[in-house]
Amino acid sequence: MEKKVSKLELISFKKNELFDKVIAHGLMQAKESLIIGTYNLQDIRISINESHQTISLSDVVLTLLKRNVQVLIVLAAFMQKSRFIQTLSEKCHNHENIRIRFCRRMHLKTIIADLKYAYIGTANLSGAGVGLKTLQKRNFELGFITRDNDLIADIASTFMEIFSGKFCSKKNCHFFENPHLDGSCKGILWHQF
Repeated sequence: MEKKVSKLELISFKKNELFDKVIAHGLMQAKESLIIGTYNLQDIRISINESHQTISLSDVVLTLLKRNVQVLIVLAAFMQKSRFIQTLSEKCHNHENIRIRFCRRMHLKTIIADLKYAYIGTANLSGAGVGLKTLQKRNFELGFITRDNDLIADIASTFMEIFSGKFCSKKNCHFFENPHLDGSCKGILWHQF
């Protein structure tokens, strides 16, 4: 049986494609669910119209939560003290639609909106990653976007294994409750703020 080839669209650091296609057309359009997996997530300012009005990424997440969008995020462990998390903690008290896990091994970069649109690639959700910096300062990033249901289901399944803590044990993770390491991980999951 021949396997179906997924339709992927390559996006890159050129012409601000990462910002336009990943942020503006992906993340901000979520209506039911938003999944974010990234190593580094900065509270970047996002232009929302031609008159250059901006909104912070944390405010985008808060807007999605007000629309009852379910938000799941996995970030690298060092992000626990980031401005993005501090802002959400201040503004998002006891919201049941957002859950965040911190993982020392987190390095994948993906965004999935409504299980209908997915980005997977090299870019962190940072100014240099999505191309908000000048041409001379932005990172050279590549990634793919897809609307292929089967591929999105595979990406989401892999994300959910990480998010659910499947690998969080002494047997499966060198960093889990290791007394010999600085910053030993305990599989931290924030159910609510």
